[in-house]
Amino acid sequence: MTPTGCCTWPWPKAASPPGRAQRAPAASYFVDAQNPADALLRASAIMTGLHAERVDQVLNSDEFDDAVEADVAEARATYGATGVPFFVVDQRRHLGRAATEAFNRTLEAAWNDRD
Repeated sequence: MTPTGCCTWPWPKAASPPGRAQRAPAASYFVDAQNPADALLRASAIMTGLHAERVDQVLNSDEFDDAVEADVAEARATYGATGVPFFVVDQRRHLGRAATEAFNRTLEAAWNDRD
């Protein structure tokens, strides 16, 4: 599978009227004040083996707000992160939006430098 192939959504033409797939997330966000990513995040967390009740509890709370804010502050101070995407590998290498080849080189260098 190619990197772009993993991120495409195979919408069959008969699945929905034209544009509906694009309008639904926008309506969810702007009209209903809901984050359309929440359902995907929930499903992904459960698919990894986390318990649904715990996932719902965490997603509907501020339990990890302080930890996330600390990570953001560290990324800004230590690595100069100013936006997303931003990746830190082995706490020594970092890169933002990059081609697949750049990720491969970064991961290979980290693998080769491991203790």
